[in-house]
Amino acid sequence: MIVEATLPGMDVEPSQGAHFFHNLISFRVFYLCVSHAERSMTARRSVDWRYLASQPAVRETTHTRHIRLKQPLRVKVDGRSGRGALWHH
Repeated sequence: MIVEATLPGMDVEPSQGAHFFHNLISFRVFYLCVSHAERSMTARRSVDWRYLASQPAVRETTHTRHIRLKQPLRVKVDGRSGRGALWHH
Protein backbone atom coordinates (compact mmCIF):
# COMPACT_ATOMS: atom_id res chain seq x y z
CA MET A 1 0.00 0.00 0.00
CA ILE A 2 1.27 3.43 -0.93
CA VAL A 3 -0.55 6.48 0.41
CA GLU A 4 0.49 9.78 -1.12
CA ALA A 5 -0.54 12.84 0.90
CA THR A 6 -0.12 16.53 0.13
CA LEU A 7 0.69 19.11 2.78
CA PRO A 8 -0.50 22.71 3.25
CA GLY A 9 1.73 24.94 1.17
CA MET A 10 2.85 21.96 -0.93
CA ASP A 11 -0.20 20.99 -2.94
CA VAL A 12 1.43 19.19 -5.87
CA GLU A 13 -0.20 16.94 -8.44
CA PRO A 14 -0.34 13.28 -7.39
CA SER A 15 1.89 10.76 -9.13
CA GLN A 16 0.91 10.13 -12.71
CA GLY A 17 2.12 8.07 -15.60
CA ALA A 18 1.32 4.75 -17.20
CA HIS A 19 4.62 3.12 -16.16
CA PHE A 20 4.12 4.11 -12.51
CA PHE A 21 0.64 2.58 -12.32
CA HIS A 22 1.54 -0.46 -14.44
CA ASN A 23 4.31 -1.28 -11.96
CA LEU A 24 1.97 -0.85 -8.98
CA ILE A 25 -0.65 -3.12 -10.52
CA SER A 26 1.86 -5.78 -11.57
CA PHE A 27 3.22 -5.95 -7.99
CA ARG A 28 -0.32 -5.88 -6.55
CA VAL A 29 0.34 -2.65 -4.66
CA PHE A 30 -2.65 -0.47 -3.74
CA TYR A 31 -2.33 3.31 -4.17
CA LEU A 32 -4.36 6.03 -2.44
CA CYS A 33 -3.96 9.80 -2.64
CA VAL A 34 -5.17 12.18 0.10
CA SER A 35 -4.95 15.94 -0.33
CA HIS A 36 -4.67 18.23 2.69
CA ALA A 37 -7.91 19.95 1.57
CA GLU A 38 -9.79 16.61 1.79
CA ARG A 39 -8.21 15.78 5.15
CA SER A 40 -9.75 18.86 6.71
CA MET A 41 -13.24 18.08 5.35
CA THR A 42 -14.11 15.06 7.52
CA ALA A 43 -12.61 12.44 9.76
CA ARG A 44 -13.49 9.85 7.12
CA ARG A 45 -10.83 11.35 4.86
CA SER A 46 -8.11 11.86 7.39
CA VAL A 47 -4.63 10.60 8.15
CA ASP A 48 -3.65 9.77 11.72
CA TRP A 49 -0.46 11.83 11.61
CA ARG A 50 0.21 11.38 15.36
CA TYR A 51 0.19 7.60 15.03
CA LEU A 52 2.50 7.69 11.99
CA ALA A 53 4.88 10.16 13.66
CA SER A 54 5.11 7.89 16.71
CA GLN A 55 6.45 5.00 14.60
CA PRO A 56 10.23 4.64 14.16
CA ALA A 57 11.48 5.66 10.72
CA VAL A 58 13.45 3.24 8.57
CA ARG A 59 14.57 6.21 6.46
CA GLU A 60 13.58 9.86 6.45
CA THR A 61 14.23 12.77 4.10
CA THR A 62 12.84 16.29 3.98
CA HIS A 63 9.58 15.23 2.31
CA THR A 64 9.44 11.44 2.70
CA ARG A 65 9.25 9.17 5.73
CA HIS A 66 9.48 5.39 5.37
CA ILE A 67 8.18 3.36 8.32
CA ARG A 68 7.59 -0.34 9.00
CA LEU A 69 4.84 -1.28 11.39
CA LYS A 70 5.02 -4.11 13.91
CA GLN A 71 1.34 -4.92 13.31
CA PRO A 72 -0.16 -5.03 9.80
CA LEU A 73 -2.74 -2.45 8.82
CA ARG A 74 -6.25 -3.48 7.89
CA VAL A 75 -6.78 -2.37 4.28
CA LYS A 76 -10.04 -2.21 2.33
CA VAL A 77 -10.05 -1.08 -1.30
CA ASP A 78 -12.92 -0.90 -3.79
CA GLY A 79 -11.39 -0.96 -7.26
CA ARG A 80 -14.67 -0.01 -8.90
CA SER A 81 -15.26 3.19 -6.96
CA GLY A 82 -11.58 4.05 -6.41
CA ARG A 83 -12.12 4.36 -2.65
CA GLY A 84 -10.11 2.76 0.11
CA ALA A 85 -9.38 2.88 3.80
CA LEU A 86 -6.72 1.74 6.28
CA TRP A 87 -6.98 1.08 10.00
CA HIS A 88 -4.26 0.59 12.58
CA HIS A 89 -4.55 -1.37 15.81
